[in-house]
Parts: sequence; structure tokens; C-alpha cells
Amino acid sequence: LSNTFKPEHWFNAKFDLKIVPIIAPFFIRNADVTVATAWQTAYDVAKLPERCGKKVYFVQDYEVFNGEVQEVDNSYCLGLNTVTITQQLADMLKDHFDVDAEVIYNGLDMEEFIAEDKSLHLCPVLLMMYHEAEHKGTKSGLAVVEDLKKKYPDLKLNMFGRKKGPDIPAYAKFIENPPRELLMKMYRESDIYLFTSNREAWGLPILEAMANKCAVVGFKVGAMAEIATDANAVIIDNFDFSQMKVETEKLLNDKDKLQMLQEGAYNTALKFKWETQYAHFEKYLVQLAKGKKRSD
Repeated sequence: LSNTFKPEHWFNAKFDLKIVPIIAPFFIRNADVTVATAWQTAYDVAKLPERCGKKVYFVQDYEVFNGEVQEVDNSYCLGLNTVTITQQLADMLKDHFDVDAEVIYNGLDMEEFIAEDKSLHLCPVLLMMYHEAEHKGTKSGLAVVEDLKKKYPDLKLNMFGRKKGPDIPAYAKFIENPPRELLMKMYRESDIYLFTSNREAWGLPILEAMANKCAVVGFKVGAMAEIATDANAVIIDNFDFSQMKVETEKLLNDKDKLQMLQEGAYNTALKFKWETQYAHFEKYLVQLAKGKKRSD
């Protein structure tokens, strides 16, 4: 395992975590359901004996990040019961692999929703995620901020990411690999979240920003394509960063619209509490275990 694997950052110690060297019958206990969470584990889960229960493939993205297209595509043909996190992914699985997938959106814990009114800064504070992958659009997003900074010298930028890259401007406040409480604090200290990705399965920061009353300005992919509307976000078409700059500047100068979007975003996020999404997932697994869904 990589020394960057920190399960306490992922799971918040809410259940026991057992790490095994390989996914093989000797290490896997009897169960009603066993879930694979990535294409690499789907192959191993598919081979487990019947005592491990119904087999589920939890598809969270089209995971061809390192070029393993054939391996990823073949994993969808293993005959596993499939759950995914967006309708876009479900449509792709149906259209290309004839796989029927249950759609269950991601959610947030209630403590990760802002609990008080949010006062706007005199000059709204921007927030961005930093990521080195090209499709995340960080470089182009920083160029947008840089142009705005020339016109609005008081403009502030908050950033977070897995690691701090060399191209982060000196004026940005950056937190590296932050624990959840610090990340939520940064959302609450920001007014506008720039979502710069051109490819995303869901994009959890979108929902996190909404839950903390940030107006999201971003492209129509992931959650922006499924839960964003003109009443809760600014949706940019065609991955046009020049338009992202224009729309962001409009919000800098229109506090009423900014606050309207922030409230709309918050009300939208409330529909995606973990209690709701977990209940959906649990119901699906229970029905599957009882044989009311297609089995492996």
C-alpha cells in the first residue's frame, strides 16, 4: 500500500477497516453482499465464491486515467450488479456495454453544511481546487483569476489540493491535503467556487461548495450537469474559460445575484444528505441480497 493511504481521512473512523493483502477467498468473510469499488477489484470480486454473497460493482467514474481502456471496458462485462453515482455514467454503461445500473448520488454529512448565515466579503473571495491533471483545468482557472486580479487588486483566492504545485500564485491561501474540518472552514470563508474540470464523474467539491453557500461557476459536467440550474449556479458551456471569467466578474459586481445563487445552492445541497443517500444504497443492497434484483 502507498504511504499516502490515510483511511482516517476518508472514513472518519465510523466503522472498522480491515486491510487485506489480496482479494481472495481466504481473506474475505461470508457476506450477503460484496462490493468492488474500482475496476481492479471488480475482477477479484467476480471470482469470489457464493458464500461472499451477491457481487456489486460500484462504478464511480470511467476509470481510464492511465490508459487501461480494454481492462476497464472488460470489467463492465463481468456480470456484476452495478451501482453508479450519476445518470451520465449509467447512460454510458447502458449505451456502450448494455449494463443496467442503479443511480445513487453522493451525499454529505450534516456537520459539513454551513450552520449559520453567510456574510459576503467586501470583495468576494474565490475558491479553487488544485490538481495537476490536465482535465482538471487548474492552469486555465488560475489564468482566469490572474486576469481578474489585475482589475480587482483586492481579490482573494483560496485553494486546496492533494499537494501544492509550483504554479500556485503567492497571493493564494493554500491548504495541502486538508482534513475535512479545515476544508469545510475554507469553503465557509469563500464566496465563489470555480469548477474548472472538463471531465468529471460527480465532482464532490461542487456539492461541498453548495452546502457551504458558495456560488459555483463551472462547466456542465459531473454534478453540474445533473443538479445545477440557473437558480443555484452559473453553468458555462463549451469549456470556455473566457466566459468563466466574464460570468465570475458579473458575480463580483452583483451581490444580490451572488447571494441568490448561494441560497439556491444550499437548498439544493440539502437534498443530498448522507442519511438520504445511504438509505437508498442500503435499500438497494437489502433487496439485492433478498433476490429482488438481478443477481450475479
